[in-house]
Amino acid sequence: MGEVINIGTALAKAASAPTAPAPPRTMLQPYQAVPLPVTLPPSVHEAALMLTNPEQLPARAMLSEDLIEDLFEPLAVVPMLLGHSKSLLKGEDLVVLASAVAEMVQRSFPAFRVGEIGVALRRGCSGEWQKPGELLLPSLPCIRSWLQAYQDGSRATAIKALQAASLQQQQLRLAPPSIDYPREVAELAEWVSDHATPEHPAGTFPEPLDQGNVLFNWLKQVGAFRSFKTPEQYTLMRRKESLRRAQRPPQGMEEYRQARTFGALLRAGKWHNEHAFADSVDNALRKRLLREWIYYHLGHGTDLHTWLTELAQTSQAA
Repeated sequence: MGEVINIGTALAKAASAPTAPAPPRTMLQPYQAVPLPVTLPPSVHEAALMLTNPEQLPARAMLSEDLIEDLFEPLAVVPMLLGHSKSLLKGEDLVVLASAVAEMVQRSFPAFRVGEIGVALRRGCSGEWQKPGELLLPSLPCIRSWLQAYQDGSRATAIKALQAASLQQQQLRLAPPSIDYPREVAELAEWVSDHATPEHPAGTFPEPLDQGNVLFNWLKQVGAFRSFKTPEQYTLMRRKESLRRAQRPPQGMEEYRQARTFGALLRAGKWHNEHAFADSVDNALRKRLLREWIYYHLGHGTDLHTWLTELAQTSQAA
């Protein structure tokens, strides 16, 4: 919201689109959602696929002009699906409608993906949520009603089912661990100390450090990072890492687009955990903090095995 949309430019983009039949971008993609009970309705499984689509950003993380452009396709066929016309919307009308719907979505349904909007539009056109005596039109009131019905119905059920499935998987993963974390951390510190080089006098880490996130999460759980970094220092580190990630040369058009939206959010002082770059930023930051923490305790000669064993015992007693 807030950007000025050049209707001429938008129409030019729409007019330059290929006219040959092509699969809609809002069709289900061959990605895997968290397994859900087969007893749930197909509409809930479909909503779960939309929610877990790694290729689509929520509306809140998109620039308004990008959201408007992505809405051209699902909105263009609404009159035809409703039986009002055998033709698609005219270019000028499509731009106006897409702009209004984009503004409404970013204001009232900011977590929706474009795929979810397309599903809600098609289901709304089918008359699934039609009220007695209601005339279905390609209008904002009807579209808002369809999005609200989708959000309160299939989407809400899918979110609850995904949360339950995720919790179940987490409980399975939290079986009594066989990892001796104090020993693992102490051995990692020893590795770093033994692999000092002229280029890296503080020592190098094994690459890839696959267990980096596991060790980081355990150290955080037992309080080993307490007083190591202030929240302000962590926020500053995350911002620097985010800017570095957003400015890295993109690999392909999709990553370029994600970097563009991520950079815009950062410049606006915002952070969205649901953005595609957020996980990679946090993963990189966890490993960086683990490195700095190891370097710090190596420099102070800390007996990590003894200290962490005592910390773990205190944490379990609490």
